[in-house]
Amino acid sequence: MNRRKTKRILGFPDLFWIGFVIMVGFFLKLVYDIQAGWTITSHNLGVWVEEGWQPGGGVLGVIQYYYNMHRFPDIDPRTLVGYAGPPLYYMFAACLMGLFHGLMGWSVSISIHLVQAMNVIFVEVAMGCGIGILQKFGVKGRKLVTSILFLTFFPALYNLSASLTADALCFMMSMLCLNSALSWYETRQKRKIMITAALLGIGLMCGYRVILVLPAILSLFISAREDGRTNASILKNQYTTFFVEAGLLGILWPVRQLIRFGLSPFYMHPEQETWRNLEGIEWLTRLSLPTNSQLTSVHMTGSTAEISNIWAQLVKTSVFDENALTLDLTGTRKLAVALLYVVIASCLISHIMLVWTLVVNRRNKAFFRFELWGYTGMFLPFILFCLLQPTAGAVNFRFFPEIMIFPLLGMAMCGDRTEDDNLFERTTSVVAAYLIFMMAVMTAFLFGFYH
Repeated sequence: MNRRKTKRILGFPDLFWIGFVIMVGFFLKLVYDIQAGWTITSHNLGVWVEEGWQPGGGVLGVIQYYYNMHRFPDIDPRTLVGYAGPPLYYMFAACLMGLFHGLMGWSVSISIHLVQAMNVIFVEVAMGCGIGILQKFGVKGRKLVTSILFLTFFPALYNLSASLTADALCFMMSMLCLNSALSWYETRQKRKIMITAALLGIGLMCGYRVILVLPAILSLFISAREDGRTNASILKNQYTTFFVEAGLLGILWPVRQLIRFGLSPFYMHPEQETWRNLEGIEWLTRLSLPTNSQLTSVHMTGSTAEISNIWAQLVKTSVFDENALTLDLTGTRKLAVALLYVVIASCLISHIMLVWTLVVNRRNKAFFRFELWGYTGMFLPFILFCLLQPTAGAVNFRFFPEIMIFPLLGMAMCGDRTEDDNLFERTTSVVAAYLIFMMAVMTAFLFGFYH
């Protein structure tokens, strides 16, 4: 099989462009954070109280509780929003506030802004894990450059970088788990499965939704058992270690909440459930194909009918989110809507290529299981959650951005960029590359300079 000679872009090799794209993406996310400010988020932000402090709710309220009290909250989570979820992000943010505001004496606003900027680091680490996952499946060359362009400029990651919530940290932990599990699958070293278990357990102390990576990890366990490369007794010992370690770490917080307050892990404060109640709208209506008005109405505005469609809300929150873009100017709104449709087209073509790759690569059972179990294991529970929790706020792409690695991997492995590629693989690869390039340019312009 003769691989076609790789063409250089402007005289530079692919490796140069990989580094260049990552650096530009990191810089633009920081620029966006600085422009947007930490008050841009509306996800139960709360307030930081300087004088006469009393325990308050919201993200800032919980962070300040840890900052002032230096211990786990003794507040019943049913009385204030934000205290029910796992504590790791709030503890980390409180430590940073202690460093910047308490020790160095910087203002509250600047210190919170620096806490917000840490989300850029979390997103970049997650993106690095995404690159590692792609490389472990043999993606390289121009397909790797295109995939990194997607990971760097997908607009949801700009929203995530600027949102003062635990979502970016959960995203990072989920991607670390997946990358570490694949490293274990390649080597079968007990040390690596223990690292994976620790990452999963720690991730559950950041947010319960990290458990959604478990089906993808279990698929690798099944594949390792079937391929016969490792003795069954060794694998059994490693699997036992994994479940004991991850389980003990993961249940620490929910058990504490159950014993202390009689609270289930699935409890949500009523304040989190009240924004735009969608009860009474049928499931089929919410799952039907979205209309143009449902797609183009901004997330936090519009009638109940316009924001009830799950598919429309998912793609909109990957671009607009809530206050992520100020759409007062006509030009900004038009560019944002254009970017929305480019993102939709990119997602559609990547899913088409994913289906093709699964059909063609069915002989590679490890890849087939990882893709199918990983994707459905995240997607179906989330859709069910959206249906069972009938509020507009529950449908947000920020709750599971790690799912994008599966269609991206399917796109990257659709063809080898060799003479053996068929017409479908060559055509879809070119279309996907141009769409992702358009998305990258529009995202950089909109979030970096036109916000």
